[in-house]
Order: sequence, then C-alpha cells, then structure tokens
Amino acid sequence: MFERKLRSGTAIFLCMCFTLGNEDVASERVLPSLQHDRVIQQLESAISSDFLKKKAEIMNWKAYGSLRVWDTDVHICQYVKPALRGIGGVIKSRWGDFRVTERRLEDNSCAEITDLSCQVKGERGKFLKFVLYKAGRDTFEMVRRLAQELGLTTQDISFAGLKDRGGITQQELCIESRLASPEKILALNGVFKRVLVGNFMWSSHGLHYGEHSGNTFSIVVRHIETDLEMTRKAVRKWKKHGFCNYYGHRIPSIEVGRALVKGHFRVAVDAVLDPSFAIGHEERQAKERWMNGKNLKSASEALREMPFECANERFVLQSLIKQSKDLNNNRQDFSNDQMRKACDTMPQRFIFIQSFWSRLWNEALTLRSNLYGLRGCVEGDLVRLRTEKRDDGMKVDHVHVVTASEAKNKKFDIFDVVLPVFGAGVEVKYPNNKLKYLMEKLLHREGVFGVVKQIRKKAGVLLPQRVCSYRSIVTRPKNVSYKFINYRPGQHDLQTVHSCGGGDIRMDKNTSNLVYQHPTVGRNSKRRASVDEEGMKLRIRTEEGGKEQQYRWNALWIKFTLDPGSFATMSLRELMKTSTHPSRMYHLRKLYELEEEGQEWDLLLRPLGNRNMSVLLDPDKFIEEAVSRALAERMGSVQA
Repeated sequence: MFERKLRSGTAIFLCMCFTLGNEDVASERVLPSLQHDRVIQQLESAISSDFLKKKAEIMNWKAYGSLRVWDTDVHICQYVKPALRGIGGVIKSRWGDFRVTERRLEDNSCAEITDLSCQVKGERGKFLKFVLYKAGRDTFEMVRRLAQELGLTTQDISFAGLKDRGGITQQELCIESRLASPEKILALNGVFKRVLVGNFMWSSHGLHYGEHSGNTFSIVVRHIETDLEMTRKAVRKWKKHGFCNYYGHRIPSIEVGRALVKGHFRVAVDAVLDPSFAIGHEERQAKERWMNGKNLKSASEALREMPFECANERFVLQSLIKQSKDLNNNRQDFSNDQMRKACDTMPQRFIFIQSFWSRLWNEALTLRSNLYGLRGCVEGDLVRLRTEKRDDGMKVDHVHVVTASEAKNKKFDIFDVVLPVFGAGVEVKYPNNKLKYLMEKLLHREGVFGVVKQIRKKAGVLLPQRVCSYRSIVTRPKNVSYKFINYRPGQHDLQTVHSCGGGDIRMDKNTSNLVYQHPTVGRNSKRRASVDEEGMKLRIRTEEGGKEQQYRWNALWIKFTLDPGSFATMSLRELMKTSTHPSRMYHLRKLYELEEEGQEWDLLLRPLGNRNMSVLLDPDKFIEEAVSRALAERMGSVQA
C-alpha cells in the first residue's frame, strides 16, 4: 500500500489508520515512542522519492554570500504594532507579482510605457528623457549595457533611483540629446531580453539621483494565512499606523562599504573579491584565483574566468592590470594607491558606501525604539518642519528639537520624528536626549566618528560641511487599494488576469523579449470576475470543459505609493509580520511551489491546519507534529 504515490493527506492518514489496527493501537499505549518512530518511517516511505529530493534541496539550500545579511545584521528588529497579527504569505513568487512604477518629480505622474514610437513630446531641449521597462533586470546592469550599445559611458546616462531586480519596474532615464537620437535608442528594443524603452520627452534639465516623487507599487502576496476579515483588519491598521522606515536588505556587502568609508582600500578589494560572497561556481573559482596570489598574475587569471555579470569585480581587476602595465610595474603586488584607484572604478561604489551608512541608521532607529517606543514623539526628538530646495538643486531639511511643552501637548506625532542620515563630512544635528549619546557611541564603535566630523579641503581651502539629510522613522503608505483573491493551481499572473495592473506588455516565450499584447484568454477557457458588495474581494472563476476548477489558496493584491527612499519590502514586513529577507522568501517560494505543482504537501499541511509557514524551516519538527496529531485523532476515535 505504501509503495505507490499518495497525493492526498486524507488518503495517507486513512491508510495509516487501517494499517495499524487494534493491536497497533494497544502497542501505542505500551511503547508509544517506538510506535511513533515506526509510523514516521511508514509516513516517509509513502512520499515519492522525487518529493523528498526536492524537499532536501530546499532545506539544505544555503544562502549565497550576498544573501547572508540577515535582519538582525542590519538591525531590522522592530514593528510599529508587534501584537497585531500579520497576514503571512510570500512575495516575489514571480516577476509579475512585484511591479514598481516611478513617479516624476515635476507633476507626480507615473513614468510608464505607453508609446513605442520615435515621437518626442515637448519643445526640443538639451536633454532627452525616456522610460525604461525591465523585468528581472538590475538598474546598474541595464545602464551599463545601454551605454555599451550606444557607445557611451555609464556617466552619460542618469536616473533618479534604483529599482528592484526581482520584479517588473518602470523608471525614467535621461541622456544629453546630442549623444543619441530617439531612433537610435528605440532600435534597442529587441536587443535585450525583458527590456523595452519608449515615451521620449525633451527636457531643459537633466535627471539626478533622488529627483522623483516616490514609487507606486502593485504587489501580490501569495499564500496568505488569514481570512477575508482578518486581512481587511490588518490592512486597515497598516494604513493607519504605518511601518518602521528601515532601509531594506542591501545586496552589496556592508564590509565593502565600511572599508571604503574608512579608506582601507586593500580591505575593500579583498572583500569584493571574497569567494564566500560568490553566487555561481565560475565566480567562486575566479575569486579563488585572486585570493591565491593577490598579484598581477592572479588578477589576470581571475579576470579571464570572471563572469560578465560581475561588473564590480571585473572593473577592479581591469583597473589593477591596466595600472601595472601603464607604469611598467614588474612588482608582484599592488600599492595602496593602485587599490584606491581600482575602488574608484566600481559601478556600485556609491551603493556600497550607502549600505554601510544605512545600517547605522537602522541601528539608530532600533535604539530610539528601545528607549522611547514608537507611539509618539518625546522631549528632545528631532522633527522636520519643512524641506527647501536651494539654487544648486540641493534639498535642505529644516529640523526642530521638540521641547517639553510641545511633547506634553502632543504638537507633533511619531510621523514627524526624523533621525539624521550619517555621511562623510556632513553637518549632523543630533536629538537632544539620551539618544544623542547612544548615536555618538555607535559612531565611535564603528570607528567613523572622525569621518563624520572631518573637515574637507580642496587646494588648501576649507570647504563647508555637507548638508545632512533626515529620514522619518515611521511613515505611512499612500493611496492604498487592495483585493482579496482566491486562486487555483495554474494561475500565475494574478495581476494581469485580475486586471490589477498593466497587462498590455507580455513576454514572448520563445525570445524572452517584451512585446505589446493585450490580455487574452484561451479558446477553451472562459474567465469571469465577481466583486463583493464592498469592492474588496475579487474572485476569478475558470471553467474548462464545463468543469469549474477548485480554489485552493488565498492571495492579497495591494497597490500603494511610498515616498522616495522608502522600501516596499519593509512596508510589507509590517503587514505580513515576517521577515521579507530574500533568503527566507526563497525558502517559502520553493516550498509553496511544491504544493502548487501537486506534490504531497497536503500530507503535512492538513493535520496542522492554517498555521504559520515558518515551521516548514524545521522539517523534522513539522513531520513529528503531523504524526502526533494523526495518532491522537486515531486513539480518540478508537476509545470513543
């Protein structure tokens, strides 16, 4: 009986019960532990070998070096409402589940692909702006490849912000009009997979980093653990109370950023070329070549084997080799000056440095939460009064220290409280309470207190300190709309099927290129949607061959807008009440994929009911609880 595949949890437990019989039940009372072990063996033998192999691959998966920065490592620890139950679930199951659209600073409009012609809007200006639509591609990677195809440098193409790689994103890029024509840029459609460009517009000014009014997100959270009523309550509380405005999980290593900030360039190069942070076998092997010698010969060998996608590593190695050849340097090792120049060539140098300062800000927020909580402002807090834009385009925040009377009268709330974002040579204004001492202690511990306080010089002339930016510790999403979705196996693109997002751009299955195509339905399939009286719950019924498919899972489609610099993953972390770290999401996605593929997850899921999927990370405990529940139910029925 146990040799065949059993695809239903109910069937397997019935088989267990019939196999045991009364004698087995009696033996359970005498030797419960031995009977428990025997049932576990029978239970595991009933599962297909293919399923066990897939489960072992998922459970034994180890995060790559770039994914080993856990929540606690970057001090993402607090919730605004920790006692409120979250909806659970998993994000970024597919690219179409995570859509990001940048909003322009001028008119707060969305930068979307709607026109693929060479027509340019507006009066001719010095700069040419266009929209980049990409799926599963990194912003830095696409800017580098676009510049390569156009015969330009990466500095010639500017953008306002970095967009998530694990989703479908739309953002605006800018280039000087004399460097490339709209026809030349439009000809790139079809050159890159999963990329489109369009919507050209003339502009009299360029585009700088941070010059956008925020991002609009359209996200599907699959496999949520709450029903309609609990989901509605969680979303309403999330809209009202907001979330901790942490910086998200930065992919680049924090160690690289710390070394660059301190000026330890040799340490930074070694961190970038560390094999433990390699993703694939080729990258790991190339980095091991460098670590074996750390000289000209090992650099040349590492460069030959380094994958093209490793832009930072390749630029560093190319710079070191070029400097040695230009100087006719026959030395085997490299000087500190050569290491510094090599670090300056990294495309993501700014992101490395920013990731280090972001971690310090996250820790400062955690310190503030531990001291005073997140219910309101207290005496000595910093609050932002207004933000002005100088003639040079720099934004200046005007902050104010909360007095005792203002805190007592609740003149400001928690959404007004800000903390300074550290940086090299910035003029920092600290809170006037105990938090100031802890923040200065934090800088001393990291060895960067002098870096923040340093005085810059140029040609022997003292330069003024840089303007410090301030970041809200708690913020709220705007323009929130959501739908509760019931879906069945095989429904992948929930946003397009449910008309929750743009469905006019589809991917060609043969070429992986993006093309315009309106959502269509198969000839033998009919879909119809119905919305409940409150307009929230959306059901999709699919009938094929006259048989209605069974709904098995719940999902939440949610659309909202965040201010510049806020992370959607940190916002959803508050709503889901679980870590949105890429490594954890990977585990949950793979586990749910097994369930969606029709594997025997019902065997383990049904006895436990609707519980948090975090127990899946401990499979031994999971199986024991499932078997214990089955045995208890069996013994209860026999005694009755």
